[in-house]
Amino acid sequence: YADIADYMRKKAENEKDFKERVLLNYIYSCAGYCTATYLLGIGDRHLENLMIDKDGKFFHIDFGFIFGKEPGGKDRWASKIRISKSMVVAMGGKDNNPFYELFEENVVKSFLELKKKKNYIMNLMYLMIHAGLGDLQ
Repeated sequence: YADIADYMRKKAENEKDFKERVLLNYIYSCAGYCTATYLLGIGDRHLENLMIDKDGKFFHIDFGFIFGKEPGGKDRWASKIRISKSMVVAMGGKDNNPFYELFEENVVKSFLELKKKKNYIMNLMYLMIHAGLGDLQ
């Protein structure tokens, strides 16, 4: 496959299916995962840890580095959401693109919804940290 969009197009039934189902699945799942990986400080993100299924659903594997941890023992919180150029290109690029705008809108909506649940999320994080799990110390 030439790129992510090429893979999704070839897996879709036709161009209409690509635009109306597969690409939308990709955009919504990218927005969700970009938000989640930012919020949880999931590190070691590279193309070998990012997967996509035949329906355009984007997902991550290998969560060995969380809460700002990076390979090599580095502690580092990314200041930006992690999304690769190839992921954006699969949406059609940034410039004047309704698909990329939909991605951005969904990232913002995700953050706003999570903000409403911030106390609940913080309590869960507190419980996880005090559970004695090595990576969360």
